[in-house]
Amino acid sequence: MEAGGGVRVLFTDYDVIGNQTHCGMFMSDKFIKENPDVVRHFVEASAKAVDWSKDHPRKLRSLLL
Repeated sequence: MEAGGGVRVLFTDYDVIGNQTHCGMFMSDKFIKENPDVVRHFVEASAKAVDWSKDHPRKLRSLLL
């Protein structure tokens, strides 16, 4: 920790894996069993978003900045 109670960054994802984005998403077994359609929709939409971001990197960058 820095003086004054702050947090000091030792490294970032970019330092370790470069220009890639990784994000973990987790759902409990109970949630999956109780909401299979929601989970299916979430996974399909996430995959479409990843595909779109790979096909449109400039547009993605403009949305994030």
